[in-house]
Amino acid sequence: MNIQLALRDYYDEIQKVAEARMSVIALQNIIDTYRQKAGVNNGTEDMQIMRKVSQVL
Repeated sequence: MNIQLALRDYYDEIQKVAEARMSVIALQNIIDTYRQKAGVNNGTEDMQIMRKVSQVL
């Protein structure tokens, strides 16, 4: 048995957990997190934030 076969189950488990978590993250979650970290308190910058997020995605 090689190391790849030994690690395969762990990789598959981690992949499933990551995909499940990503499936529940909405654009609004990303915007809210950005606002919180950037100290943005009002909604007037939503379009700017969405443009920045869409560049990353």
